[in-house]
Formats: sequence, C-alpha cells, structure tokens
Amino acid sequence: MQIIQSPAAVLDWLTLLRAGRAFIASGDSAAVVGELSMVQLKNRDDSSAQLLIYALSVFSTTAQEIQIRRFDTDLASVSTAESNLLADGALSAAECRVGSSVAASGTLHGNLNVLANTTYSPPLLWLYELGPGDAIILQGSAANTRVAATFWYAMIAQ
Repeated sequence: MQIIQSPAAVLDWLTLLRAGRAFIASGDSAAVVGELSMVQLKNRDDSSAQLLIYALSVFSTTAQEIQIRRFDTDLASVSTAESNLLADGALSAAECRVGSSVAASGTLHGNLNVLANTTYSPPLLWLYELGPGDAIILQGSAANTRVAATFWYAMIAQ
C-alpha cells in the first residue's frame, strides 16, 4: 500500500527536517514463548516538547493484527537511540523501547493487519501526538512472534 501524501503534509515534514526537528527511531521485540511482543515510542516525562508521529511501519514474523495502544508505562528496555534526520542535529526527548506481556497492555486505539514477514505502513501521515510522558505501543495479537517497528516523528516546542 502506498502512503498518501498531500503537498502540505510533505512540506510540513520537509520544514521540520530542515529545522533539525525530524527524527527516526526503531525497535525490534523478539518472540517470547506465551507472550505478546511490543514496541513503544515514548515522549519522555522530562520533555518540554510535543511529539508528532509523521509515519510508522511495522513488521511481524506471522500474519496478525498489530494493535496500536496507548500505554505510558516504560517497557523493559530501551531499544535504540533515535537519530535526527538532519546531519549533526540534536537528539530528541523520545525513547523507543521494547518488551512483552502475557496480555494486551494499555488502551486500544486501532489495529493494523500485517502479513507474515512483511513490513506494513499505514497510508496516513501525521498519525499521533504525544505530550510529555505519553507513549504508544505497537503490540502483536499473537504470542510467540517477533514484532519490529520504525517511527518517523517530529518534536515541536510547547
């Protein structure tokens, strides 16, 4: 599926990128027996900015519904450092974390149907806004499967 990009959305993203406020972060949650894998993007508690998710992609080793959930509790481990998409740009106040749980976590906001061993990106831009301390997770609905996700996002001063 192709991402639908309006000229205004692309121009907004390009402006943020050139200002050093556009970032990418990714996480890869291994399959755990009897548990649901998840990847979280969190705007840290001490952040002074709003986090705006521009786009995301998700991968699963099995065909399943990947659930988008609001879940502010830190997952077990920091997955990767985020990268500023402007060369030599400053780091953001966000963290990408991974973990697993025997049950669904947080509040369900939507589902993405993902085919086995396929990366899926929803055909929308500017998906979510997270204030300080807010987070979303992409959580598999099938146990014993790997889930990986990448987030493209911007940080906007409050």
